Amino acid sequence: MNDEAIYTKNYTEAQWWHVANPYPSYIDVTNSAFDMGAFDKKVYVVGSDNVISTIDVNDPGLSTPSGTSQFISPGQCMWLYNSESSAVSISKGARVHSMGGLKSASVAPNDVLRVGLHSEFSKDETVIAFREYGSAFYTSHDAKKMMSGGKVANLYSIKDGKNIVINLHSVDDNSVIPLGYKVDKSGLSDFTIRVADISGFIPELSVLLKDYEEDVVVNLREVEEYTFTPSATSSDDRFELIFESLTTGIEQGKESISEGNMLIYAVGRKAIVQVTDELLKGKDRLIEVYDLSGQLKVHKIIDDAITEVNLPYGNAVFIVKVSIDNLSHQEKVTGSN
Repeated sequence: MNDEAIYTKNYTEAQWWHVANPYPSYIDVTNSAFDMGAFDKKVYVVGSDNVISTIDVNDPGLSTPSGTSQFISPGQCMWLYNSESSAVSISKGARVHSMGGLKSASVAPNDVLRVGLHSEFSKDETVIAFREYGSAFYTSHDAKKMMSGGKVANLYSIKDGKNIVINLHSVDDNSVIPLGYKVDKSGLSDFTIRVADISGFIPELSVLLKDYEEDVVVNLREVEEYTFTPSATSSDDRFELIFESLTTGIEQGKESISEGNMLIYAVGRKAIVQVTDELLKGKDRLIEVYDLSGQLKVHKIIDDAITEVNLPYGNAVFIVKVSIDNLSHQEKVTGSN
């Protein structure tokens, strides 16, 4: 058994490396005694089910899947990635002997969204976090996606053409993040994209999932999951996550129209606006339909007591705003195919 004060190994090529815990005890990869040199500060562990856990050494709360431990057991191997020649040094200070100390990574704060991909064979998870030091471009704060094999369906976000499992994004009210998936043919089944604990995630942001193949936009704050049948074993251009302010672009400040004078609802892919004869006497009578990002999608003049407006697509939530002279009223409606 190795009981040396320090274990060091040099890795001369830039690639993935298989590194073992050199001690007959657990080690804590977040301890400074686990010195990764110029390696990416991420540790990847392959489980018996072939699902890969990713440990963020600098911020264990971002580790995925949720509950992943930062402790590596005796004899356990891990994958590390370096972009230049470097050494890894593990000294005795990283060892953990008390079983009571083997806790999972800390709970993620409310600027973190965990997105899962579930199938009849497996489940995978990718993490998106909005931080001041995040970026729309790939940086060392992000974690590359290490692909699982077999029937495990991999889920990842895409940044700078790279597949990412932990995505540190800039703090921005208007962000579009592509999602990709990959699985061997033997693992094909219906897939479900599911978000965890979304009620605690930045409440000022809408969270929309767009499926380009089905031409569907889903509000994940309302349904929390979306099931689809894949037409291929992999895709990097089918899905996008859209994060945008709930009020962007919608003008406020007008006096509200009393509820008894107006009714707004949806039937199929149409928004229906009913107004009283008194409101029809107004000079400027306008209906505007916004998506949840606050972008104007449709507008129409009110010319009758009942006005129908075609929604741009079904299975999505819209904000319908009615303005009559100096009065206004708005409500959310859900279109359906």
